[in-house]
Amino acid sequence: MIALTVRVAAERAEIVLVELLELAPAGVEEREAGAAVEYVLYASEAELPPESAVRAAAGDSLLGLDRVEVADDWSERWKRWHRPV
Repeated sequence: MIALTVRVAAERAEIVLVELLELAPAGVEEREAGAAVEYVLYASEAELPPESAVRAAAGDSLLGLDRVEVADDWSERWKRWHRPV
């Protein structure tokens, strides 16, 4: 799985989100990042939209694009940090 993080200017974030949801109808993760907003698209290599399409969707609001491979066991690894109370 790939996590593609799209960092955009906060004042144009909602407009960019509408465009990104056309490319990623399953949704995105939203993170505040100071004067920016990050949208993270999670998908397999085959399902991920082309970076050129993501760049076009973000337009002049794009501040950065980062691509990271997510470990295959991510759905189990996050549980290690949570303990029953």
